[in-house]
Amino acid sequence: MYLISRLFRFIRRIFRDVEYWLSATLLLNHLEVAMKSSRMSILIILAIFALITGGIAVAVNPCPSPELFFPGDHTYRYYNTDGQYEWYEVDSAIVYEIEVYDIEMDTMIDTSDLGDLRDHAYLDSTFYDGDSLLAIYYDDAYYWCSYYWRVRSACDTIAWGNWSDFFQFKVYSKKPHLEYPENGVEYYYYQTIPIGWDFRPGETHFKVQVDNNSDFGSPEIDTVITNQSWTLPSGFSLGSHYWRVSHFYPVIWSDTNYFRIVEAPIPSCPVLYSYDGNDFVEENPLLTACEYSNYTKVVTDYYHVEGSVSPQNDNVVFQLRELENEITYLNDIELITVDHPRNTRIGCSVDGQVFLYEESVAPLTAVDQDGRDCLELIKDIDDACFRADQSGYLILTFPRYGGSYLTFKGPIKLPCPYEEKASSNITTSFNVEIMSENGDWVAVSEIPSRQYSADEYVLADIPPDNSSPEIMVRISWEGSLTADVFSLDVPSNATPVTQNWAVARCNLLGGSAAKSWVGFGHNEILEMNKGDILEFGFNIDSELPQGMSRDYIIRSVGRYQPDYSVFTHLIPGQFQLYGNRPNPFNPSTIISYDLPQAVSVCLEVYNTLGQHVKTLVDETQPAGHYEVVWNSTDKNGTSVANGIYLYRLKAGDFVDSRKMILLK
Repeated sequence: MYLISRLFRFIRRIFRDVEYWLSATLLLNHLEVAMKSSRMSILIILAIFALITGGIAVAVNPCPSPELFFPGDHTYRYYNTDGQYEWYEVDSAIVYEIEVYDIEMDTMIDTSDLGDLRDHAYLDSTFYDGDSLLAIYYDDAYYWCSYYWRVRSACDTIAWGNWSDFFQFKVYSKKPHLEYPENGVEYYYYQTIPIGWDFRPGETHFKVQVDNNSDFGSPEIDTVITNQSWTLPSGFSLGSHYWRVSHFYPVIWSDTNYFRIVEAPIPSCPVLYSYDGNDFVEENPLLTACEYSNYTKVVTDYYHVEGSVSPQNDNVVFQLRELENEITYLNDIELITVDHPRNTRIGCSVDGQVFLYEESVAPLTAVDQDGRDCLELIKDIDDACFRADQSGYLILTFPRYGGSYLTFKGPIKLPCPYEEKASSNITTSFNVEIMSENGDWVAVSEIPSRQYSADEYVLADIPPDNSSPEIMVRISWEGSLTADVFSLDVPSNATPVTQNWAVARCNLLGGSAAKSWVGFGHNEILEMNKGDILEFGFNIDSELPQGMSRDYIIRSVGRYQPDYSVFTHLIPGQFQLYGNRPNPFNPSTIISYDLPQAVSVCLEVYNTLGQHVKTLVDETQPAGHYEVVWNSTDKNGTSVANGIYLYRLKAGDFVDSRKMILLK
């Protein structure tokens, strides 16, 4: 049956473009149906004979060419949609013939050879849809191909008319499908954002839009790219940002996805925890100054422990936890015990002076920079707090008491880190000044930040001024400030008994990489990364004389800085060679270093005999953070033996070296 159908199709194509009496062709149509249903072989043979001998071939005037409507010439339609073809009705037409050819994209149009005949059919006028249009539906066309179609008709005179002109259309994919990032993914403002969508062969140009409003009324980005993925630049504002992708032509927008820009983590101080006999209780950050605010030198920080410390068999224990994406360099840490009469309280100034006081005196007046009276907000410890959302100052007056120094206490919640400059809800500086006898403001001290409320004290010599019974103090800050009480502390005549205690034992816990550390007192600086916990204890004499109390002060020496492998948008403030990690290692370890500027860099490995093992880096590099892997091989690629090795960094005039241990 298939061969018979192919035979009739071949015969029809013989007569396609020649004007014959249509009766023969129509007869073929009826005979094909008859052949398939009743196998009328004799009629088929007669029909073939009639066609071969010419049939009844009397020429007549043909029907006019149909006017094509849809798909229009040089237009697009979507992949995976019904192949609908429409043309205008021809008066008196009783049958139509449609042909659809395919041709690969970008092939020159040549009507003599359009490619394979994709679809071919005869249609009678029952396809008329009531609006002078005739339509036929075909199977899906291939994706991203050009197609050409034409139609001709036969009228009452039963003669084929001329073919219409070819109309060309291209099958296009539907709207792009966004693949990544998923909706609601969060990024920091300094991060670039990779985006991607589905890709179909042949598509080369796409429109990309990003806007902070889902209506895309004023896009932040509106561009054309030639890939199926892209990386959005950094620097978007906080909040949600919407994005979509379209074909370049025709414009068919994808669904809309969004990503969020959130506050970036910032370097934060390492946090002290005290042990109360049951658990470790969070105290406050230490080393409250860092490279982020150009503190590149080692600092010494004194912190009066606020929690209840419970000695266990003459031993007190603390922890220092590195909780953020930063690196802490701890040179030393020690404990200061202060024994004093129970009717006195202790204070420790920001520079480590310990003193006793008996009485705290509220200010007589308190006026802010706008002249507003703020006394009721700061004179007592209560729920009424002084709050300022922007930079400013307070001028306080206190009664003048005898003595050689002024003590000032302000329990203030200053969020850490102290050095953050960008956010308006952070106190970035807090300064104390007193007025001299000639009317000038004299700086006394700058108070370090703490994460939680803590008593901070300032000591200053008070010049004699018998003419003034009052002391005037100015408190100024940058950023914002929340404070509950400012007071003047009246010194006690009692003398505190202080004693300094060195660390008796310590243990480095947690962390993502193994570290070796011999402890304080060996001129070796402890490097702490996020997740590291230093637990340290002191052996003290827990016996107290009758009527005495004991307070504790932690003295820490060191500094901290951002982890530049995380804060990639920050430029390091100084040259730095880090300890390798892990250490000991097998078979490979990571060596990291920071460059504050572009410089020629040489990183080499030596053995303990001073023999050169391998050069890891020898080139000029721009400012930034770098990490290099050494896989324990020499310059020939041969594995080296167990033992101690040195790695040496030379960057311009900066030279530093460190030890690492290979243990197989």
